[in-house]
Amino acid sequence: MSNSARQMRAALPGLFMLLLLPPPPGQAATLAGVVAEQGTLVAEAEVLLVNADTRAIIKSIYSAADGSFRFTVTQGTYNIGAQKPGYTLVWHKGIVVGDGDVNLHIEMIDKNFADGPPKAVSSDCE
Repeated sequence: MSNSARQMRAALPGLFMLLLLPPPPGQAATLAGVVAEQGTLVAEAEVLLVNADTRAIIKSIYSAADGSFRFTVTQGTYNIGAQKPGYTLVWHKGIVVGDGDVNLHIEMIDKNFADGPPKAVSSDCE
């Protein structure tokens, strides 16, 4: 076995250990969830990711067929909005993302049953 092959073989256990460590602070986390309306998953709802401090829209995606959505974010505070024709605009504000992933449940409201202006919901993260 050559000298370089021995060096690589000696380094492998350390590399595998790095894979088992949690990500360092400031690295990416997942902000994910589902969009639903009274237990029914809502596909193709536009989900907006907004920086809570600057109020700038970071990204907009559509919920999948199973109502799910997923953003990759860094640590910070975010607002998440969801909208779809026939439903009122719903906001979850002040979602704090730290070192771990955050999961949300966004409950849409059919416009036919809504009272008044769009509702804002405080963070109900898990």
